[in-house]
Amino acid sequence: MSLFVLKKVFLNISNFFGIRNNSQGKFGVTILLFLVASITANAEKISDFGKDIKPILQNYCYDCHGLKKTKGKVDLTNYNTWSDLEKNPELIEKLIDVLDKNEMPPEENKQPSNDQLKLVSLGLDKAFKNATAARSESVVPVRLRRMNRFEYGNVVRDLFDLESWVYSINDRIIRNHNNYFRPETGKMPDVARVGNRIMGLQQMLENRLLGVQAFPKDPPAENGFNNRGDHLSMTPTLMKAFLELSRSVLNADNFDKNCRVWNDLFQDPSQKPNQSKFGSINVDKSVETKSTGLTISAWIRPTKTTNEWQTIVRREDSWRRQLLSIGESDGTWGLWIGAGIGGKYVEFGAPFKASILGDGEWHHVAGTYDGKEINLYVDGELIGNKPIIGELYNQSRQPMSIGSYKNGSYERESFHGDLNDIRVFRSGLSQAQLKELKNGIKEVALATMVGSWRTEVEEEPQLSEPVEKIAHERIEKFLHRAFRSPPDEKTLSLYTKYFDKSYDESGDFTASMKSIVSGAMASPRFIMVHDEASEASSNFDSYSLASRLSFFLWCSIPDEE
Repeated sequence: MSLFVLKKVFLNISNFFGIRNNSQGKFGVTILLFLVASITANAEKISDFGKDIKPILQNYCYDCHGLKKTKGKVDLTNYNTWSDLEKNPELIEKLIDVLDKNEMPPEENKQPSNDQLKLVSLGLDKAFKNATAARSESVVPVRLRRMNRFEYGNVVRDLFDLESWVYSINDRIIRNHNNYFRPETGKMPDVARVGNRIMGLQQMLENRLLGVQAFPKDPPAENGFNNRGDHLSMTPTLMKAFLELSRSVLNADNFDKNCRVWNDLFQDPSQKPNQSKFGSINVDKSVETKSTGLTISAWIRPTKTTNEWQTIVRREDSWRRQLLSIGESDGTWGLWIGAGIGGKYVEFGAPFKASILGDGEWHHVAGTYDGKEINLYVDGELIGNKPIIGELYNQSRQPMSIGSYKNGSYERESFHGDLNDIRVFRSGLSQAQLKELKNGIKEVALATMVGSWRTEVEEEPQLSEPVEKIAHERIEKFLHRAFRSPPDEKTLSLYTKYFDKSYDESGDFTASMKSIVSGAMASPRFIMVHDEASEASSNFDSYSLASRLSFFLWCSIPDEE
């Protein structure tokens, strides 16, 4: 019986004593520890292969595996010592497996005794440990290759946490049209709408970096795969293309707006963080299970009141979308609310004078649904309602956009003016509660509030350390992620010194940092998929495994975890 089987026995023993009282449990644990110690001691004493093991193999194994036949392409007659066998750990693992499952020798053949099986199993266990411990490499080295353009786009998008795609390519054949992947719901979608129009309108509408073109498509290998190392070579022309591509990514007109790590990487630490005019709201997970309705409230001060819709807050999700807006529709100018109710999208608007909302003063607006009717309020007063009974779809936890929403590369229905103190509740608030919010009371229905957003008055940053030191820390963190392992001191010094020189000459922190990042993105350590060890990678195997898994599973770099 091998150590693998004995582990199961020990587990059963511990479970048995675990249901007894404490004294019996302690007695059982003592027996268990004694057995473990005894077996471990015996396992350490490896048997003599020629004297103890080879005779057993001759009697029960050689006929099928070496002398008369070579079943399974396994010839055991080639192994005369443990050292010979330890050169083939894969074979040892197979032998352990078939013995544990009693698959060998076959039932109809002559069988060894239990003592003989135990002797062979213990010897194989020890040999397997020796064989794997002696290996200088834990995994087979990956063949050096560069990223294909599908991987490059994914890597750049993840590296900068872009809200957009890097470029449009026909390598991404399947596209999601209804945001069907929602793991927060805990269930599979009823319907998944996807499309595969390689050069269709979808590519023109999707949000992407402006002016960025992918490098030429790589021809697939004969088996159809586009990540074959022997096909993804590097040429001087491609090297130049990668350098130009890295610059075009960072200098794209909409890169700054789409880069969600901007303040942590490119923004001058001596200046205020770069903020888009409005942000987004991430709702709390309790919205999935504890919702009884919906309330969206906001303070608004529009500077224009045209007939075009202006988004206050909106989550785009097909018929499940939720929104609060002002504007005109079907001849009615006023306040509008939309939500998924009873399996369909329901939109309701109440008329209100544009001249009042556009008078330059702050106004409180709100839309509610309590499972029975929709209500719309301005400054705490009801301006319209609509009876409707149905289940509110409130499972989506995608961010709710504030002040506009994106349709492809373009911002839609932008709000003209100021917004503040936007709140989302998982219940339909009463008119009395909304009047409290209008009167400036903050502690209203906090138990059911699932998300909020407000503008903060930001002070000028006070630096506690030199700008150069902050930049060096940012560069080291960036290189760690971009190169999929910590940069060694020589490499890090090369990049930090270049930044210092550029920053001293120009005084432009952002431009200097973009030069560093652009250079790193043209480095072979970024472009090439590799597992070359560096002096800085003490746990190199972990980085190598993470990188190989991430490129295999989702064609991108590992996340920060």
